[in-house]
Amino acid sequence: MVANEGGAVAKELRCGDVMPGCTFVASGATEEEVLQKTAQHAKDKHNVRQLTPDLVVKVRAAIRTK
Repeated sequence: MVANEGGAVAKELRCGDVMPGCTFVASGATEEEVLQKTAQHAKDKHNVRQLTPDLVVKVRAAIRTK
């Protein structure tokens, strides 16, 4: 595991792992931070107004530790 400058392990989601063809990458210190960024991106770029429970499961599964 690699720690970021604040000492926390960084998390990352590549949107293309969930939405093929998308090049967006969300990163943050926590899974929740990545989820918030991903939800905003999904709203802005994929017209997803709310992450469904099934989509949250897929997104969480795609989050990796950097």
